[in-house]
Amino acid sequence: EFGATTANKCFRVLSISSITTYNATAPGALGPAKIDPDCPGGHVTYGQIKSCCEDSDSSSPYNEFHYYKKGILECKVINTADGTLISHEITVDSCDGNKLIERKHDSYHKASFEEYNCPNGCQDGACIREATEEVSKEGVSSNLGGIGAEISTRNGQLIIVALLKDSPAGRAGLLADDKILAINGESTAGVAIVDAIKKISGEIGTNVVLTILRLTDEEEISLVVSVTRAYVAP
Repeated sequence: EFGATTANKCFRVLSISSITTYNATAPGALGPAKIDPDCPGGHVTYGQIKSCCEDSDSSSPYNEFHYYKKGILECKVINTADGTLISHEITVDSCDGNKLIERKHDSYHKASFEEYNCPNGCQDGACIREATEEVSKEGVSSNLGGIGAEISTRNGQLIIVALLKDSPAGRAGLLADDKILAINGESTAGVAIVDAIKKISGEIGTNVVLTILRLTDEEEISLVVSVTRAYVAP
């Protein structure tokens, strides 16, 4: 009808005759993504309702150490039609005994929380990592360091639960689930966690010698490991 002999020409003629325009959707055609000023960390929108939350300690399954940092969660629900604020809630991580109430958001960007039992106790909205600050207050040292390991007890035995990223303990070859039999030659039998941490902590640059029992695929082996103490960020 239009004298077009190919599909491409036919498409072009039809597009012009119908005066229909389309926005390009190829990658990069719309320019770089813009940060939402209401929700810099992301949001979920349903119709005219937008939910968004910002968490100061970045609680997520990929940030396992947020339990050791007090965080503030701010959540908003916004009417996108006129920009009005429907709700605005601010909550803070808190302690219930040794249990941490960790504030976070769910997959719908709405306020949520989880309960986490801190191995070394909970204080001021965060789990106690190592008793470095407490020991310093007692006047032991103002240049105190640790080994960067989370320590707990299991069946009455002192054990390494987890290692911080690039920690002195990790660099020395210690592993999670290693049992600590002795600290500088002194048995840990019956020693409280806080006392064990005080023994492990010391002047930055000095060494602490740990006697370790490690379970391998075949047997339990005993190791003596020297760890150089370093500053451990709270």
